[in-house]
Amino acid sequence: MMNPVQFPASVLQPSVADRLEQGGLATRSEDVMHGALVFTGTRVLVDSLFEYLRDASLEQFLDDFPSVSRTAAVGVLEQVRANLAV
Repeated sequence: MMNPVQFPASVLQPSVADRLEQGGLATRSEDVMHGALVFTGTRVLVDSLFEYLRDASLEQFLDDFPSVSRTAAVGVLEQVRANLAV
């Protein structure tokens, strides 16, 4: 029987993460959440947005993480979408 493929927790490729950082939407620092990608100025993991989209909605994410602006959340989604179109 084949073992299922194991994917990393993050859905973001390094190039996308770099673009999010360059655009000011996200940051990484070993001092914050062990270097995971978080929304700039918060401790909210960018991966959490994708988990909420899978299990709930953008509105629920924004309600549960009020430190993340709608602009930042939508900006992350648009950057990931742009990367998929390449």
